[in-house]
Amino acid sequence: MATDFPVHFEEKLAKALSTYNDLVLKDKQKTALSEIYKGRDIVASLPTGYGKSVIYHLLPKVLEKDSGCRTCVLVLCPLNIIQKDQLSVLHGKGIASCRLDVNCIASRYQNGNTIVVDIDEVQRGLYSIVHAHPEALFRTQTGKLLLESVGWKDSIAAIVIDECHKTDDW
Repeated sequence: MATDFPVHFEEKLAKALSTYNDLVLKDKQKTALSEIYKGRDIVASLPTGYGKSVIYHLLPKVLEKDSGCRTCVLVLCPLNIIQKDQLSVLHGKGIASCRLDVNCIASRYQNGNTIVVDIDEVQRGLYSIVHAHPEALFRTQTGKLLLESVGWKDSIAAIVIDECHKTDDW
């Protein structure tokens, strides 16, 4: 298996990069993808504008199982504007994505419009990237049921924490 890693990873990465015209990954982006592919947990604390989002945009294809089963990346992000911006970018790249708002209402972006979708679509793994408020998953009954869903849990290949903020005083 170890000897197949570089070739297999490079093939999957090339496939993932095909959705981006002329994108050349920076060293730390490629290292992050490689380490995640190897099954390692990582922290990518990179400067604003470095392209951290590109890392998780590419993950569903890089981590795609050879069986053809859909692979999902769960992105925990508490900021609506970032979620919405990312849905727009992902839609433009043809990457199936949705978001779960703070009440665990699922929606996707299409041609400038936000469209509410059935949570069953999320549970069935129809989206490669799911942005979610942490509260959506941990403080709603729908979110808790989703987290307990065996099919959805099995499709989650990576969990990304985007925009983690610290509050010293309340």
